[in-house]
Amino acid sequence: ACTDSVVVVGAPGESDAEGRVRVYERHRGGVNAFNFALLISNPAPLAVKDGDRFGAALTMDESHLLIGAPDAEGLNASNQLTILRSGRAWIYYRTTTGSWALTDELHAQVFGAEVVNGRLGTSVALAGNRAFVGSPGRNQVLIYQTDDTDRTQWPVQEILSPPAGVGGGEFGAAVATDSNTWVAVGAPGFDATPTATDSGAVFLFNLTDTLPRTWRQQGHLEPSAPASGARFGAALATLGRSLAVGSPAGAGTVDVFQGQDTGWITAQQVWSDNSADLGRIARHRFAVSDGVLAVLGRDEALGTDATRLSVHFFEHGGEGSNGAWQLVRRSVVPDLSTMDVDSFSELAMDGATLAIVASRRSDWINPQGGANVGATTYSIYVLDRHQGGRDQWGSVRRINPPGVPDSPVSNEELPPNRSLWALAVAGDCILAGAMLNEVLVQANPLQFHYAQGQVQVYCRNTGGANNWGHEQTLNSPDGAEFDRFGWNLAADDQVLAVSMMQADQGATSPIQVAPGAVAIFRRTGSEDNPWTFSRKITPPGGAIGDFFGADIALDGELLAVLDSNDDGQKLYVFERNNGGGSEWDLVRRINMGADARGLALHSGRLAYHQEAFNGAAFVTWIMVHERNAGGADGWRSVWQSPEVESDSAQSINYDGYVALWGEHLFAGREFSTLSFDTVETFRLSRTPYETWLRAQFTDAVVDQGSLRAGTWGETADPDRDRLPNVLEAALGTNPEAPNGS
Repeated sequence: ACTDSVVVVGAPGESDAEGRVRVYERHRGGVNAFNFALLISNPAPLAVKDGDRFGAALTMDESHLLIGAPDAEGLNASNQLTILRSGRAWIYYRTTTGSWALTDELHAQVFGAEVVNGRLGTSVALAGNRAFVGSPGRNQVLIYQTDDTDRTQWPVQEILSPPAGVGGGEFGAAVATDSNTWVAVGAPGFDATPTATDSGAVFLFNLTDTLPRTWRQQGHLEPSAPASGARFGAALATLGRSLAVGSPAGAGTVDVFQGQDTGWITAQQVWSDNSADLGRIARHRFAVSDGVLAVLGRDEALGTDATRLSVHFFEHGGEGSNGAWQLVRRSVVPDLSTMDVDSFSELAMDGATLAIVASRRSDWINPQGGANVGATTYSIYVLDRHQGGRDQWGSVRRINPPGVPDSPVSNEELPPNRSLWALAVAGDCILAGAMLNEVLVQANPLQFHYAQGQVQVYCRNTGGANNWGHEQTLNSPDGAEFDRFGWNLAADDQVLAVSMMQADQGATSPIQVAPGAVAIFRRTGSEDNPWTFSRKITPPGGAIGDFFGADIALDGELLAVLDSNDDGQKLYVFERNNGGGSEWDLVRRINMGADARGLALHSGRLAYHQEAFNGAAFVTWIMVHERNAGGADGWRSVWQSPEVESDSAQSINYDGYVALWGEHLFAGREFSTLSFDTVETFRLSRTPYETWLRAQFTDAVVDQGSLRAGTWGETADPDRDRLPNVLEAALGTNPEAPNGS
C-alpha cells in the first residue's frame, strides 16, 4: 500500500508466517528516495503467533494504516478458548511526529463468538472514517466506523452479506472502494451456474442518502462468459470511479468497469465460440432494435471453404439477470452454403425486420470448356421476427439488385451495377446504397457518370404481400460523376439521409476526396414517388479533402455527420425544426482529438469509435456524448471506455462498429489470433434523480435542452409551487401538480 510519501510492504510469511510489515518513507536519505523507516511487528495478544500471516492485506490513507492477519487466532466470548484462523485486523494512526501508533484491534467478537476459518482480515479497505474488512470464511464484510473527532475506537457499524439465495462464494475475499459512499466486494467462489463453479462475481453496495443511512446492494458484476475456476473477483482495485477486477485462472485477466456521476457502466462481451450450436461471429456486423441485438455470424459445419451465414439473436434479460444479453435464437440464412464471408457488407434492423447485405461467390462452369470464372454478386436477405412462428426470425426473401439473376453466371454476363454498399431499414422499406453505380446521362452518344451512385428502395408489399419488391431508384441530387451517392445511409419512417462523400467543388477523379455532402429525402406517401429529395447539407466552410459524410446517424429530429478531414476531424450535430420550419440547423460542432468512425445516435446520446497512435502501437476507445450535458445542446462527453492497445499477437482493438439502444452501448472488438470476434456491451445506470426525472417526464421532453430551465432541470419549478424539481424528487411528489399534491 502507498501514498505519495509512504510505501508499506507486508511480509506475511516472515518469521514462521507470524508476519511483519515494513514502512518506507520518501526523502529519507535523499530527494525522492524511499528508504526504510519502521518495522511493525505482529501485535496479537496471544503468546503463539506463528501462522497469523500479519501483513497479508494492507491499505492506507494519509493518516491511517489498516493491516490484516487472516490466519490469526481469536478468542471466544469468555476469552478462554482460541479459535483457529478466525482472523484479525489492526488499525494504526500516524502521529504528528510521523510515527505510527496502534489505535484499535478489529475483530468479530461482537457476535458473541468467533468462528473457525472466518479469516477476518483477508481483505481490507479504508474510506474516510470507515474501515471495510473482509471475512470470506463467514461470507461477510464488516464495516467499522470511528467518530470523526476521536479516531481511537472503531466499533462495528454494519455487516455486508451476499444476497439471499446466492450462497457464499468466499464473499469478502476482496474489497475495494475509493469513496465513503460505495464499496465493491469480491466473491471468487461464486457459482454462476451449476456447471460454472468458482466462476466468481463482484457485488456493489451504495450508502443510502436517506436516514438512517445504510448499505444496500445496487447490483453485481459477473464475467461475460462464466467459466469454472475463473475466480473473477479474487482481486479488486479502484481509482476514482474505475473498478478493476482480477480473474487469476490460467494466464489471468483483468476486466475494467467504468462509473460516472450518472452511475456504473458495466461491460459484457457477447460472443460465440467454435461450438456447433453457435458458429462464429464474423466481421463485427451487428444491429439493435426494440430490445433485440442481432449479430451476424457463420458456421463451419461444411468445412473451411464452405460456410453458412447465420444470425444470432440476443435479448436483454432484465434486472433479474444483471442486465445481461442472452442468446435466444439462431437463424441460418438459406441459399448461402458457399460465400465469401469476409465480404459481408452491412446489417440493418428496424422493429421486426432484419436485412443483410452479403456478397455471394459461386464457381461458374464455362460451357465452352475454357477457364472457369467465379461470379460475385451482392444480395439482400430479409428476415422477419415472426416468420415461421413467434420470435422465430425466419427467412422471407432474397433481393437481388436490378438485372442480377439468381443462378450463377460469369462476371462478364452480370450488369455493371450489381454491388451494394450501405443498408438501412425504415418501417416497411429497405434502402440499399450503391455508391459505385454508373448512371446513364446520355443515350446518343452513349455517356455514363461513373461512381455517381444510387439508392435502391424495396418495400414490403410492392408486387404482392411480403414480396419486398423494387419500388424506386434514388439518384444524386447533383447528378455528378464520382459523387459516390449512397456511401452511408441513415433512416427512420419519414426521413432518409444519404452521404455523398465526394460531392461538390469539382472532384475530377475517383481518388480525389471533395468536401462531401448529405442529401435528405422525405417520405411523401405517393405511390409513384414515395421518397422525394428535400435538401442537401454541406460542411461549414467545406474544402477539398473534408470527407463530410464519412459516417452519419439519425434519430428523430437529430442528425450526426462525421467529417474525417485529415487536418482535423469534426463531428456535426444538426437538428430539424430547431428554428422553426423543416430545415436542419447546425446546433453543435465537436472537434475530435483523434480519428473517429462508427457513429451511433439514440435517445440523446451519441457514441463513436476513436483511434490514435501512441508512439508504439495503435490504441482504440469508445466515446459517449449526451445532448444536454454541459448545458442546452451542449453535447459534452460523459464517458470514455478504457483505451485498448492493439497487440501484434492478439490485436484486441475496437473495430469501429458501435450501436446504441436506450441505456445500452454496443461496440465491436476484434481478436485477430482467435477464431471469433466479440460484441461488447455497456449499460448506463441512472442516478436516483435521473430515474425519477424520466419517470415524471417523457424522454422527448427531457431530450429538449430548451425545456431544461422551465420544465425538467433540477432548479425548474414547472407547477410553480416553490418546490424545485430536486426537492420534488426528494419528497416523491408530482412536479406538475402544485403543492406536491
